[in-house]
Amino acid sequence: MSDFATRPAAIAIMAGGRGRRMGRDKTAIVIDGATMLEHVVSAALATGRRVLVAGRARPDAWAIDTVEFIPDAVSGSGPLAGIVAALAYAASPIIVLAADMPLITTGAISWLMNLPVEPEARDGLVVMNGGRMEPLFAIYRPAALPLAEKLLAENRLALWALIESGDFMRVDAPDSIARLLRNINTPGELEEVVGDVSDKAQRA
Repeated sequence: MSDFATRPAAIAIMAGGRGRRMGRDKTAIVIDGATMLEHVVSAALATGRRVLVAGRARPDAWAIDTVEFIPDAVSGSGPLAGIVAALAYAASPIIVLAADMPLITTGAISWLMNLPVEPEARDGLVVMNGGRMEPLFAIYRPAALPLAEKLLAENRLALWALIESGDFMRVDAPDSIARLLRNINTPGELEEVVGDVSDKAQRA
């Protein structure tokens, strides 16, 4: 099989979180003129790949027609349920992203997309950020689906369990990529990122 054929054909954005620590739907928060979900979707679409949003219905005011919204495999079961749904739906290798990464860029996604995945890494590739796994900035192959379904059925929902149990390659993120992998979970983290975005806009 050619290297091109094993590259991700779709990007799946995990958007099923309820934002408990934020106190509201994180994906609908507007930063620099776009919601967090719109920002991640736009960065993903610019790669030219098919884009899926897992874990929620299409918002009423959603204006980007080319995005496909799919339900989680099991409602309320976190991103593992979204990965199961996306792998089954896409039937191809996928890049998985979090919906709450407002700093993510098309360049960062393209960097991940073009990483060569070793043949023995049959389940995919996970990026490491300062020694910490980034399971929502990773490549998942169809071979990972049976294991992911098994863990979901056992209610073992932590993504590290999937990665530790499977055959995943690990790649360290360079500093230029690592600084973009900011998840927003609390009002304090949101305030920090909004400040970062404003500073960059002023310098542009």
